[in-house]
Amino acid sequence: MLGVDSTLGAYNHWVYRSRIPLRYRNDLERLFFFHPEQARHRERIELAVERYSVPTIHIAGDTVALSFQKKGIGQALHLLSDAGPDARLLGALLYVRDEPQRISLVHLALRNAVRNRPEAVARLFSDLIAILRRIRGVRELFVFYSGTRLRVTQ
Repeated sequence: MLGVDSTLGAYNHWVYRSRIPLRYRNDLERLFFFHPEQARHRERIELAVERYSVPTIHIAGDTVALSFQKKGIGQALHLLSDAGPDARLLGALLYVRDEPQRISLVHLALRNAVRNRPEAVARLFSDLIAILRRIRGVRELFVFYSGTRLRVTQ
C-alpha cells in the first residue's frame, strides 16, 4: 500500500515537533551528526556552519532539540513516524528565516528509509510547505544544500 512502510509508518501519521522527548537524544545525535551522506555534502555543510553557526543538540528538562550554537537564529523540526509512544525518529531539519519572505532549510538529515523513497521525500516537502504557509509573509523555501527554491503559496 502506497504511503505505508513498517519503518516509516503511514505518511499521513507523520508528526513534526520542535522539541522531542529526551529518549530520542542518541537517535538524534546519530542521525544528524553521523549521517552516512555527510561526506557528499561536506562543502555545503561547511558553508552553512560559516554562515549560520554550528548545529548543536540542546537539552531542556525532559526534551531535546536541534539548534544552532548561535542562539536565536533558527528553529528545528523533528520528524516522527507518528504521535505514539513508540514513534521512530525519521528526520531532523534546521531552518532560518533569513529574509522576511524566505525560509532557508539549512540542514536536513533523513533516515535512509525516508531518503531512499522519492514519495516519502515528496511528502516531507509537501508537509513542510504546508507548515510554512502558516507563517505570515513567507513566500519561498530555499533548500541550502541544493540551492533549490520552492514557492510557498498562501
